[in-house]
Amino acid sequence: MSTRSPRRSQRARFGRTVLSVLAVLSVLVTTTGMTPMTPRPGTAGAATPNLRTSGYALVNVSGDVSTFGGALYAGDRYNQPLNQPVVGATPTPDGAGYWLVASDGGVFSYGDADFFGSMGGMHLNQPIVGMAASADGGGYWLVASDGGIFAFGDARFFGSTGGMHLNQPIVGMAASGDGAGYWLVASDGGVFSYGDAGFFGSAGDLSLAAPVAAIVATPDGNGYLLVGEDGGVLTFGDALYAGSSTSDLHPPEYASLFSSTPPTTVTGMFLAQGPQVSATGPTRVLLSGDSLSVQTAEDWATVEGEYGAVVQNGGIVACGVGVTGATAISSWTAPAGPPWSACMTWEQQLERELALSHPNVVVVLAGYWESQQWLYGDQWVSLRTPSFQTEVSGQLAQLAALVRSYGAGLVFLSAPYYANGTPDDVVDIYNSLIAKVPGGQVMDLHGLLDPDGQYAQTVDGIEARDTDGVHLSSVAPDELLAPAFLPAIVAVGNQNR
Repeated sequence: MSTRSPRRSQRARFGRTVLSVLAVLSVLVTTTGMTPMTPRPGTAGAATPNLRTSGYALVNVSGDVSTFGGALYAGDRYNQPLNQPVVGATPTPDGAGYWLVASDGGVFSYGDADFFGSMGGMHLNQPIVGMAASADGGGYWLVASDGGIFAFGDARFFGSTGGMHLNQPIVGMAASGDGAGYWLVASDGGVFSYGDAGFFGSAGDLSLAAPVAAIVATPDGNGYLLVGEDGGVLTFGDALYAGSSTSDLHPPEYASLFSSTPPTTVTGMFLAQGPQVSATGPTRVLLSGDSLSVQTAEDWATVEGEYGAVVQNGGIVACGVGVTGATAISSWTAPAGPPWSACMTWEQQLERELALSHPNVVVVLAGYWESQQWLYGDQWVSLRTPSFQTEVSGQLAQLAALVRSYGAGLVFLSAPYYANGTPDDVVDIYNSLIAKVPGGQVMDLHGLLDPDGQYAQTVDGIEARDTDGVHLSSVAPDELLAPAFLPAIVAVGNQNR
């Protein structure tokens, strides 16, 4: 899920209503969801893309910077207040830093980006919608929704659409490689070129699922990306596709009951290769997994300050992390039904969360769904089936490799036993598999919640489990799990800063 800083109030969205997902797996959702902007190959690659064109960042209205393709992370407005939403961003010439701009003209500098002034506190006829940097990084332009241009530092003025009639408002700008020109883009995907900025195509004649939010030039100026408000990416010229922040956690791919809308994407930027983890502030902890992970993240977020952490909820209700390609699922006591298709794309969901939250450590709390029965072709399998064990092991190894690629540490919380008919020996097999994942560390949640090797409703006088026999009680994450595991988890994260 893309929700920032999970809150206890979200419990109403899954709490006891998750029982319907556990018991009725064959519910069909008929609502049609939005189709994200889809990438397409570049149209005219005149130059060979350099190292920087293999990675880029996407920025949302909260000022969060999501990095893809190995692009470095130099900081953002993560968990910080804003007077007005962020609307644009642009990198320094070497891609080792960047600026963010808000709609009131306020400018924020990161990495090797210097500050040359802003429109913050000044009267604007129209709000700022984007920015671009000069070729040497000694200045930048801000652009307003009417196409008006404001230049700072050594940035020169080459023209604007300020006096033109526009079919749709300007939403962003980008500078050419030598800084002697720039592009403006409208929300319908129309592109306007000025100075020596070349035209490599537009989305003006395409049917878009979401409005265009920004144009992002490649470092050599021989191409650009158009970025949609839904985080989708279109490529032109020598721009290469490396990923997007779109999500299919909405109908019909996922249950409407648990769907969430991620913050609107406003722009992107090509950056140098570099570390993706956060090096400053509290230790960032990302929880990934199923509804037990969601529940734990929501509750840990209420006590995170006591442990020097910021907790991000990356779990997905009714989805595991070790299964792809199955066509049906059956719990050991419930009828069979089709899984949500979004659950089969857990890797894309996890990468989106890694790119957004830049965690120092990822904590995986799963095991329930991996311990159920799955239909592959015409064969029902479980973790008692050797071939399915191999499949899940492979998926867990992919998870570990993906987490390592973002520079984060990896912790698995072992799965507890369940009192709803899920066999204990199948859960034991799952726990044996996570113990073998390269680069992962296992912390013994199973031992905490099942102290005598059997399912326990209470632990040390504290109600540990929900009456459904699957979930945690309302107090268990804060009173049992947090003191038992968060200090050690933060310690792992501090090794990756």
